[in-house]
Amino acid sequence: MGHSVRAFSRFVSASDIPDQFFRDRVQIYVKVKSVNISAYKSENVPKLTVSHIPIIQTPFTKNSELNQNLSLLLPGLHIHPEYLEKARELLSKETSAKKLKVCLLERHENDAIVEARIVNRLRRNTVVGASLLYLGFGKISGNCGLMSSNYLNVLQRSEDKARRWKRGIWEAKTQGSPAALYKSYSSRLFAYLKSFVKW
Repeated sequence: MGHSVRAFSRFVSASDIPDQFFRDRVQIYVKVKSVNISAYKSENVPKLTVSHIPIIQTPFTKNSELNQNLSLLLPGLHIHPEYLEKARELLSKETSAKKLKVCLLERHENDAIVEARIVNRLRRNTVVGASLLYLGFGKISGNCGLMSSNYLNVLQRSEDKARRWKRGIWEAKTQGSPAALYKSYSSRLFAYLKSFVKW
């Protein structure tokens, strides 16, 4: 029964996911439909609306994808209030319509708390949200007790680079407004993405 649930069922809300899946940190695949920044334990974290991709898809599950809206919260980073819109735009650009591999951590009201990575055949899976820290849009969260050490290490390295290069919130206040700080936004994003490519 457990194997059939995992293979054929499509989860449409956090309440549909068995408690055992969270305890076992089961990994599932999803497709991103929309992106936002939401409040979680007094912090601003990425929130993704996704459709769950079952291991075995039937014609029915493929046709019903438009009606599936599973909500995911990604703690581990806290987005600074001044960069909420920039963070949302970047997340949308990086993840919209993309396939993600998510690790189930905990249920929080109507949301599933997860770790999420973008599935990309050209490079190793990219941790969702690392680019936000790399550009200085926020910092490591105080609510990351559920996260794995490998996942947090990626976020920490991204934050360290922003600190080192004084990006975003780490840049001296005397350097100007948030708009002025990101004239080289595109080149910095390219540099971040390039760092994941295996040459």
